[in-house]
Amino acid sequence: DNHADLTQVSYSAINVPGANVNNFSFDGTDDKIVGSDVGSAMRFTSSFSIDAWFKIETAARSPIFDYYTYGLQYLGEGRVGLWYKSENSWDDQYTATSSISLDTWYHAVGVYNHDGNIEMYINGSLTNSSDALPISTSYPWSGPYIGYTAHVGGIWTDGEIPTVKVYNRGLSATEVLRNYNANKGRYGL
Repeated sequence: DNHADLTQVSYSAINVPGANVNNFSFDGTDDKIVGSDVGSAMRFTSSFSIDAWFKIETAARSPIFDYYTYGLQYLGEGRVGLWYKSENSWDDQYTATSSISLDTWYHAVGVYNHDGNIEMYINGSLTNSSDALPISTSYPWSGPYIGYTAHVGGIWTDGEIPTVKVYNRGLSATEVLRNYNANKGRYGL
């Protein structure tokens, strides 16, 4: 019985060289996708991965996927990253990359491995990794959201997000590359 409520989001098929891509467009002011409360199914305390295709239109912080305790977002200044709240500190923990241009399609995958590291992939390539702290089990959960976060009074995405996948395990580099290669032609890459 999982479902999502679309709030002000426009959905369309856009023309990308070689294919039509079904796409959600977010205007940066009030558009968001709110997933159903899935209880503990997405409250990961061990490994997980977030896999998304996106195109950001403005340089402001733009959430791609958010579950309040972890997420994937454009951080501004050309950076996209996987973030999470750690059990040791409620400060955000990040691994990020500095290679994102505006108005360009990207495939990003953030991987949190319970064995102690987090990884960030852009277009199938590992761009950053760092040590991981244990993810919080006591920080409040909210969402899941696509194109929005409830943090700091709400932040909305200005851009396009056609696909988000959340896995309850850490994807391998081979799986990340396979996911990228399987869809890159849809985005002219």
